Amino acid sequence: MASNPEFLREGSAVADSLYPDRIVVGASDAERCARCAKLYEPLVTQSYRSAARPPRPGGVTAAPLQRNSLTSGKMIKYAANAFWR
Repeated sequence: MASNPEFLREGSAVADSLYPDRIVVGASDAERCARCAKLYEPLVTQSYRSAARPPRPGGVTAAPLQRNSLTSGKMIKYAANAFWR
């Protein structure tokens, strides 16, 4: 099992998806975590052709990928929601 919480804001979901400030993957074992990381490789490296809208923000060259246990991945999402303004 793997979990990939999203961090999307209302009104900027497309930009948040294409240019994330972090990608969190939580998985029950290292193999599943590696599979999820491979899926997100173009976003992590920002190696895909940027969309016309929304344009890639200046200075965005990579997105950090955080690999965690399944429980930690879910807790990161809960904590982010609790402290987000």
